[in-house]
Amino acid sequence: MLASDVYRRSGRGRTSSTIRRLAGFDDRFDELWQRISAGSTRLRGIRTRAVLEWRFRSEQRGGRVAIVAAQRDAQMVGYAILVRRENSGMDLYDVADLQVVGDETSIVKDLLLGSIRVAREEGVDAVKFMTGIAAKQAAADALRPYSYRASHWQLYFKPASEELGSLLSGPDAWDISWFDTF
Repeated sequence: MLASDVYRRSGRGRTSSTIRRLAGFDDRFDELWQRISAGSTRLRGIRTRAVLEWRFRSEQRGGRVAIVAAQRDAQMVGYAILVRRENSGMDLYDVADLQVVGDETSIVKDLLLGSIRVAREEGVDAVKFMTGIAAKQAAADALRPYSYRASHWQLYFKPASEELGSLLSGPDAWDISWFDTF
């Protein structure tokens, strides 16, 4: 731990929900997806239990996945899926997906704090989080991270029509993460 991290209180704080590490995907993910998809007009890929198991199957088999869940009133309200990788000699966790009911900033922050705790417990050097959604970005910024801004969008898409391109051009039109890439 660097002295500057302690001084800046980077990646530290109290959580407002119960944070747990899960061994795998279960029925709670289907229930959570129903609540997330019912309340949002934002474009998101489907994230049911079956889809998450399929999407992260090779990472799970390789023991490179950590699943962090937020719970309130005995109900799961969000999750973060971390995928471990080595990058330029650093051992890091990518936040491959982070979904929260209503995009509630306090729960996003709780999940990021839980992800940082898991990384520290496992001796992982860093947690990398990429998002374009304002609510998620605000939660991440509140943790005073080391950060950088790319001068360009890191993911590209080609819409099937001009109308669709117009709908997807706004920053809050969709919630894209590492989950959506291959």
